[in-house]
Amino acid sequence: MSFTLSPDDIKRCRSISMRYKDRIKEIATAVAAETSIPTAAIYGPGRSADIVNARQLVMYLARQDGMSFPAIGKAMNRDHTTAIAAVRREVARRATE
Repeated sequence: MSFTLSPDDIKRCRSISMRYKDRIKEIATAVAAETSIPTAAIYGPGRSADIVNARQLVMYLARQDGMSFPAIGKAMNRDHTTAIAAVRREVARRATE
């Protein structure tokens, strides 16, 4: 048994994917403005504490916005397990404040 998508189904999937990417971009832009960390750095490979904290905040806010971990990971060019870890760290950080 095989499963195939119609061209319309593929267009809908791409549309949904683009909406997630656009929403993540909005969140990343807002976080970049608040933290003075460039958006490119948030998406980039940098691992300094300030960049990682900003990236984790973006992923946390995306999750609060209702996005799935795989969608967050894909939009941020990372694995979904990275998104899970980022959200957990942000939750823990907020619990200690």
